[in-house]
Amino acid sequence: MPIPDTLVVIHYHLLPGGVCSAIKNSVFALSQAGWFAHRTLRVLTGRMDGVEEFAEYLNRMGIQVEVEVDARLDYSDRVWSEPDNFWDNASALATWLLRQGRGTSLFWTHNPTLGKNGLLTAGLMLAGQQAEDTDSPHRFLHHIHDFSECGRLWNLMNLRRCWGSGGLEDFYPVANNVGYAVLNSADSLRLAQAGIPKDRIFHLPNAVASMRAEKKKTKEAIAVELQRYARNRGYRFEPERQWWTLPIRLIRRKNVVEALLLAAIAEEPPQLLVTLDANSEPERPYAEAVKDLFRRHNHAAVVGFGHELVGSAFGFDDLLLASDVVVTTSLLEGFGFSFLEGASRGIPLVGRNLNELTSDFADAGFPGDSLYEQFLVPVDRETRAEMISKGCQFAQKQGQLLGLNNSTIDRFADEVKAIFSDDAVDFGFLELKQQLGLIDCLRENAFVQELRSLNPAAAEPAIFPHDFTERVEEQFGLQPHATKFAAAVEGLFGQTFEEASAEKISNRLLDLYFLPRFHRPLIGGW
Repeated sequence: MPIPDTLVVIHYHLLPGGVCSAIKNSVFALSQAGWFAHRTLRVLTGRMDGVEEFAEYLNRMGIQVEVEVDARLDYSDRVWSEPDNFWDNASALATWLLRQGRGTSLFWTHNPTLGKNGLLTAGLMLAGQQAEDTDSPHRFLHHIHDFSECGRLWNLMNLRRCWGSGGLEDFYPVANNVGYAVLNSADSLRLAQAGIPKDRIFHLPNAVASMRAEKKKTKEAIAVELQRYARNRGYRFEPERQWWTLPIRLIRRKNVVEALLLAAIAEEPPQLLVTLDANSEPERPYAEAVKDLFRRHNHAAVVGFGHELVGSAFGFDDLLLASDVVVTTSLLEGFGFSFLEGASRGIPLVGRNLNELTSDFADAGFPGDSLYEQFLVPVDRETRAEMISKGCQFAQKQGQLLGLNNSTIDRFADEVKAIFSDDAVDFGFLELKQQLGLIDCLRENAFVQELRSLNPAAAEPAIFPHDFTERVEEQFGLQPHATKFAAAVEGLFGQTFEEASAEKISNRLLDLYFLPRFHRPLIGGW
């Protein structure tokens, strides 16, 4: 039998989109490579929602999966009264996790350090320790899609406040049975700078499924379903306009309101389609505010139809192939599916470049220079002074709370002053209330003309090379993904790592990420 005997995938939930889509693509890639020919696949998750759809998808692909649901794995911000009680629960969870393995197992955890559930983070740490202490052959591959230290300080505090007087400080274990997978080169570099030995870091970008999709539903048929959905929920849908699709979830870091500005300066006003609504409580106030904006101003925008329609009324490929443009306005990404999904299907791309990510796509011919780095808007002196004050206060307060040194705090404050020094400021550095206020100005033609002047090419689609699809598949397709995964497994099971300390890795990451572009007011709140 090959090692490992069993792959145990762990994630908080199996709801469609985001990490769950990445997991599906990864499992499919491994299946296509024959990886499951003599292995068992088990999936551990925290809630029933999405499980049936997930299992049905894998079964359609000919992949057998065993799914275990335990509420202890779901999102949780619970605070225990005493540390002993917390660690007792974490130890019990660790024991349960290890029992889910079959034979020699690889536990492939997704976003275990994100701060969505401190008990699970601690349970995985203890499971690794228990396995090592008992000479168990199990290995742990912690796949980091997003960092709690990057723009998610409320998540970080969930980890640091697991009980009344404290919580987890060091939650990046460095041990012979633990490795880390990252989605991009920049994350790999930061992990190494923070103290994770390079031989424990594996570059494992998300698998991009084959782009040679066939249209199964016509645009007209999709329009009928979208019209019904929009009418029932108070959205405006005009199918004759160009369809500008944002295949994302309506959360703060996706910066969706910026898409209205892009639509305003476009040659022909488009129809915006945002596929998924928010699915976590911290994101709901933002999502509700944006949906209210769309309805109240009667913008041509429809939100959240993906869960109800995609996969039943029409497929995701059908939607993209019916779209005229894919739009990305995101401020933070782990991998950046939106940069590739439409373009690789021949659909033009409009939006904001995230060079740290898209530089990984350069060999495939990704035209990052055709996207904008910032979307400039006029901001009055009083508002800029207010934001400078808030940004400096944020740096001081959070820096002291998190134990950062003065030079790191001063670096943040200096960058804030530079960002708000000019009359025109990047829309992505504004608070939600300021963003919504500027949307009111779209009624004025002079304001729209000023936006066009400040952002002359922002709404122009990026041009991709004719062989972009083939080049993406060569670099990020199913086979390359399976090969990279196999190399990570071989590294975990086939070598002994050098001794290293796991102390203060999170603090070092926090120092590297403590910059305004990673802690924008829209995301973290100044």
